Amino acid sequence: SGVEGRIEPSAIQMQLARAAIDAGATAVIGSHPHIQQGIEFYNGGLIAYSLGNFVFEMDDIGLAFLRLWIDKDGVRDYAW
Repeated sequence: SGVEGRIEPSAIQMQLARAAIDAGATAVIGSHPHIQQGIEFYNGGLIAYSLGNFVFEMDDIGLAFLRLWIDKDGVRDYAW
């Protein structure tokens, strides 16, 4: 999801991720832009717009591992 190399999530990316949460998803985890983007709690769910690169090295723009604590009520906490 998202525009390659862009730090901020796009409007459509945010709209789709929020729609997934509204439809019942507990978390939405994005990738593709090759760069880390923001994270937000939305309507009881968690959206991580992009974790950056996991496999590819591109100008050392980073990657992230995301740990989620989830229970029957949804995402309780997260850590990078």
